[in-house]
Amino acid sequence: MIEVAEAVALLALALFAAKVGEEIFMRLGLPSFLGAIIAGMLLGRAGLNIISEEAYESTYIFYLIGLSFFLFLAGVEELAPHGKLVPRKRELFASIIMLIATSTAIALPAHFYWHMPLHAALAFGIAVTIASLGPAIKLALHIRPTPIALLRLVVVLELLGIISFNSLTKGFSIDQLVATILVVATIYFLGRRLFTKALIELEKRTHAQEAPFALLVSIIMGASFAAEYLGFNAAVTALILGLFASDYLLKRPFFHERLQALTYGFLEPLFFAGIGLTMVTPDVQSLLAAVAVFIIASTVKLLVGKLVCREANVKSLAILLAKGGVDASLLYTGLSEHLFEPSHYTAGVTMLLLSTLVSALIVGARPSHMTREKWRLRILDLPLGYSVVSYTAPAITAAEVVAAKGAVVVIDDNGRPLGYISAEDLVHASPELLEELKALDIMRVGVIAVHKNTPILELAEDLAVEPIVAVVDDSGKVIGTITSKEFLAWLLGTTKEESGKKR
Repeated sequence: MIEVAEAVALLALALFAAKVGEEIFMRLGLPSFLGAIIAGMLLGRAGLNIISEEAYESTYIFYLIGLSFFLFLAGVEELAPHGKLVPRKRELFASIIMLIATSTAIALPAHFYWHMPLHAALAFGIAVTIASLGPAIKLALHIRPTPIALLRLVVVLELLGIISFNSLTKGFSIDQLVATILVVATIYFLGRRLFTKALIELEKRTHAQEAPFALLVSIIMGASFAAEYLGFNAAVTALILGLFASDYLLKRPFFHERLQALTYGFLEPLFFAGIGLTMVTPDVQSLLAAVAVFIIASTVKLLVGKLVCREANVKSLAILLAKGGVDASLLYTGLSEHLFEPSHYTAGVTMLLLSTLVSALIVGARPSHMTREKWRLRILDLPLGYSVVSYTAPAITAAEVVAAKGAVVVIDDNGRPLGYISAEDLVHASPELLEELKALDIMRVGVIAVHKNTPILELAEDLAVEPIVAVVDDSGKVIGTITSKEFLAWLLGTTKEESGKKR
């Protein structure tokens, strides 16, 4: 029996290695989750075996909860904002053809060659067939014109895959399939409004510190795994809950930010590291199988995608190969429920890594197109603004600055940053309330403060997640601010200057 202290230390090691892996892959311009999976591989049975199977099982609950929170935020941030990607009949039909053709082409050899039960082989085929909307959208941002028709195809493919996988993993039957479809449809049309109302009522009636956030976390964990007892997949439930909670969270960015910190800083990297930890050392046959699965799935998807969107080029079609979201969770679920053998699971994850890598290389996505000369500049070289208010200033004064600049930094009596206020914090407040409150009452704690000599590269990364950054001197006093809008204006201005010089 492994000691608790050792298990916790190994969990911390897995988290640290996952974030290091993510950082390396982000700097290479590749999807960051690949780094977390590979870090898990190196630490687990497929690599150095530092984290043994026993150690993994002793902290398994953290990796499992990571799956629920990862999919919950996927519902909030990916499915809900792009709910207008409503498919047309042609795309719906094409998605059904793509799912059936690809899954069958993979399931048959898995059934006869790997001797997997037919329902498990079909579930495996579905998991490696579907594309993931989140990674697909990130790739689509680098393509002009944006391949909207193909994104709609990805949406339908993902939803159909989720429904089909749930039916198969819970014991396939026509009754189970119909029940799954009815549950999803009913919850989709009724649940979103009811779920939001329930959360608002809970928020109104609780007074304990951080009670609404704690209740939301407990709902995510409790509802997801309670669904298992009702014959519904926990991962699917978490995704649907995220879809319903999107309205509530997007109107309460402070809850959303805390949930992001908990998920992206702790639980999500553990989930992806867990995918790597559960892999076994691949043999030649497994690697060849992964390549074969990749070729089969990619060929069918690209052909159907080309038929649906005839004007699409290879770069646009590559988004159909984007993986690393719900598909990864389905593979993980299949292994957890003993549908897949570890060797089959390893082949599926290897195919996922290969497909993600190929799609990213085809699209050529990179985090930035800025020249090296620009990256060498320091923040002090930028035309800084000074959007600040005292913590004792009326909230209405802060609102006026936000209306003009987009965000404002709140400082203390010594000129040091305390927090910031953005437009999202003010849109639901009445003018009368703002006149009564102080800036301190409505600010968000934790404004990003960077030294004046910090490289612009780091500033760009900060502004990707926050609307304003405080620039401080050696004593920590605010000497300037810059918003994402001001940084973009500077970036576009220097780009135009460079274009003019080239001409």
